[in-house]
Amino acid sequence: RALCVVYFDSNSLADVKIAHNLTKPTPFRSLIDESIVKEVDVVDETPFNDVIGYTSSNNNAMPPTKLSRFDWMPEVSVAFDDSNKGGQQNMVEMWGRINGEHIAKLEAACEYLAKHQHTFSYTVNHSIEADLELTVIEKCTPLPGKAKDHLRMHAGGPLVLLNGVYLGSIREFESWANKTYGYVDKTMDALYSKRARTNLANYMAKSEDTKDFVYYDMAYTTADGTEVALKPRIVVELYKKLLPKAAFNMVTMCEDKLAGTAVHRVVSKGWVQMGAGLGDISIYGGTF
Repeated sequence: RALCVVYFDSNSLADVKIAHNLTKPTPFRSLIDESIVKEVDVVDETPFNDVIGYTSSNNNAMPPTKLSRFDWMPEVSVAFDDSNKGGQQNMVEMWGRINGEHIAKLEAACEYLAKHQHTFSYTVNHSIEADLELTVIEKCTPLPGKAKDHLRMHAGGPLVLLNGVYLGSIREFESWANKTYGYVDKTMDALYSKRARTNLANYMAKSEDTKDFVYYDMAYTTADGTEVALKPRIVVELYKKLLPKAAFNMVTMCEDKLAGTAVHRVVSKGWVQMGAGLGDISIYGGTF
């Protein structure tokens, strides 16, 4: 066996990458994929003493230094899209509920694809449910075709645009990602539920100076008297910086007066109403 060490300065190495176009199938790229050629970072300035000879693109360059560890460069990872399955550059934009499992699943898929496919890039936008509906209307209204029916077809689901064109929601994205890049998600849904809860917790922590949050744990009673909890819990965002008295009143009411309140009206696919019998009361004594 023969050991060949090729030593480049950083500028010359950049020129080599451009010349050989490592994102496309080339003989040089094949050597990288087969681990015959490796790119490493020098982390120890101790010179090589056991290298018989070396070649350099720079006549004034010093001999290569000894390597105490290998650092793989992500630009030449074997998982990179060397076969260019994606074809053209693909830009995905998506919007979803900050505590939604589907947007968490989409975000994880996009993170993976962006890491392993040079033709893929994305942006993700989280929002609370009320703001999401307004955003969907704003984004979909100018678009043709099925986009205008997104709220009806994918109620509460993420919105996905591909290269500025309406794609759909999570099912349509997964179908496209599989067809384009061979992507298959085998992760348990429970992990995405955890990620969604983490996203919400982070949002609440970042907003604590301007907002308060209260929650409702809802349940219903079956015919045999069994109480069944409804999930997920309802989280209410209170803008305490804009309406400090109202926000503080709501927080206090949720901690005391509203506990155990019965739901007296349910509108199918609409809303629920509760709190009847409490009257016009507040912690300030009546209305305010």
